[in-house]
Amino acid sequence: MNEIEKTYLILDLVVIILLSCFLSIFVNQNGEERYTSLMGVLTGLTYITSRLTNYKKIMNVFHFFIPITSLFIIIKSNDLNLLTLILSKLILAMATRKIFNGCIVRKIEEESELTSNAFTKLLNWDLIFPMMAFICLFRLYNLKK
Repeated sequence: MNEIEKTYLILDLVVIILLSCFLSIFVNQNGEERYTSLMGVLTGLTYITSRLTNYKKIMNVFHFFIPITSLFIIIKSNDLNLLTLILSKLILAMATRKIFNGCIVRKIEEESELTSNAFTKLLNWDLIFPMMAFICLFRLYNLKK
C-alpha cells in the first residue's frame, strides 16, 4: 500500500467515525444545537462526495470546512457531546500533523486558492489547533460547572 492509499484509508476511517458521531448527535438534538451539529454532518458528507465522485475540488471545500466548522462549533455550541467531539477531532488533527509531517488532507487535495493562498500561508496550524483545543477545553470546563 503506497502513501496516498494509506492517507485515503486513514481519512476514510476518521471521516466515517466522525460523521457517525455527528449524525448521532444531530438526530438527538433539538433547536439551535441541531443546526450546529448539522455543520459537522455536512463537512463529512463533503468528503464522502469528493471520494465518490473523485472530484478533487470538492476535497478543497472539505479542507476549508474543517477549521471553519470546528471554530464555529467551539464558539457557538453549548453541547457537551459536540464540544467533546470537536476536541477529539482537534487532538486527532494534531496527531496526524505530526505523523504525516503536515496536513493529511493537503497530501491528497488539488492545489487551490481556497486552501493555499497568501493568508493561509501566514497561519501556523501547529499553534492554531492547540489553541482551539484549549478554548474548547475551557468551554467544556465552564459548561460542567
